[in-house]
Amino acid sequence: MKSSKIKHLIISSILCLATVGIFLVFGKNLPDIVPVHWDKFQGSEKATWKYYLVPLSVIAISFLVIFLALR
Repeated sequence: MKSSKIKHLIISSILCLATVGIFLVFGKNLPDIVPVHWDKFQGSEKATWKYYLVPLSVIAISFLVIFLALR
């Protein structure tokens, strides 16, 4: 049973690292400016915390997956 958990932990870690690797390899091909439309962010210097919402959510979900895999 324990080896099954370790196997899932290793597979999920490889998938996370693969995601980072894909962005490192193909990130050079992205344009300098990516056109997006965010009306809520224009003129609002107080809303800078929203820029960190997605990265912090991804980190929290990653830790949750690792925690559940180790249980």
